[in-house]
Amino acid sequence: MAGAEAEVVQVGAALFRQWLRDEFDVAVEASSTDAAADTASGLALSQLSLARPSGPKMDASVAVIPVYDANADPTTLQSKAAWEERLVEVGVPPCVVWVPPLAEVPDDAGDQRVGAIAEAVAGLGQSERGEVSFPVVLRVARDGDEGSYLNAFGGLSQHWARFTNQVMGQYRLDAAALHRLPDDPEETTKLIDLIVLIANGVREVGKNADIPAQDTWVVQRVPGLDGPLVLAASPQLQPSEGRAVRKAVRAGMRGVQEAFSTQSAARPAGTPEPLKAVVFVGMFRSIEEENVAIALKGMDPMVFGSLDLACVVADGRVKRLYGPPPGSPLAG
Repeated sequence: MAGAEAEVVQVGAALFRQWLRDEFDVAVEASSTDAAADTASGLALSQLSLARPSGPKMDASVAVIPVYDANADPTTLQSKAAWEERLVEVGVPPCVVWVPPLAEVPDDAGDQRVGAIAEAVAGLGQSERGEVSFPVVLRVARDGDEGSYLNAFGGLSQHWARFTNQVMGQYRLDAAALHRLPDDPEETTKLIDLIVLIANGVREVGKNADIPAQDTWVVQRVPGLDGPLVLAASPQLQPSEGRAVRKAVRAGMRGVQEAFSTQSAARPAGTPEPLKAVVFVGMFRSIEEENVAIALKGMDPMVFGSLDLACVVADGRVKRLYGPPPGSPLAG
């Protein structure tokens, strides 16, 4: 495993370690990668040594599986590298910039965007997550005089119902420039109110109006990185398309079973079994929109019989999907 995919794995493992500390009050005393557990799929296990304020120490094996192809788009990789180089030049400390799905990484690494990222990261403490916003323009067009309906495309497509009975007529909103909404729902409400106000000012069918908005990306300080990383997928990736995710989950779980089996066979007799965890890293607009959980429901439940935890990482957050089961040291 190399290149951008290895960086995704590194970030997923680091965020999982931080989540373990916060969720289970365990200290990660040591972390390493078990090269001996490499499989034909390229999967390697991270080995953790865990300790609680009271109780025995625990060992854990963690497999990190990207569920999108981070190396798929050469143009994105070139732009990503240019951005990372520019972020280093302006003194941005080690961090992760999460580029939302469908968003392109601009070729020129413009000073305005780089400066906004630098300012946002400067305000973060270690392991903190924040947001950075870039100005974009949306467009609303009046298609008819009857009813109260707005058909939204792009980043506001899931909010179309909120415009019902607020607009006077039929409208079409092009929000393709909006790839991610801010965490604060009040900010989304303010934007919807502004769109309603401007839409109702378009009185003639066939006319349109521009709407100023902000595309909001996540920036995050992640311990253990050597420098700034930009995580981005091909702009053609459809975050709601579950087929590619299901394929990645199935392939990844086959690799996990092989890696855990190889590790168990190499363990000296009498050595306790480590905790076993799987971390999926996806590219979704928010952790609420992840579809890894749906992909897992179609798998044999026995696959999870030996796992202590399964999580998904997206948009700088960690979400638990499974575990710990009764009897796991983490369940106590």
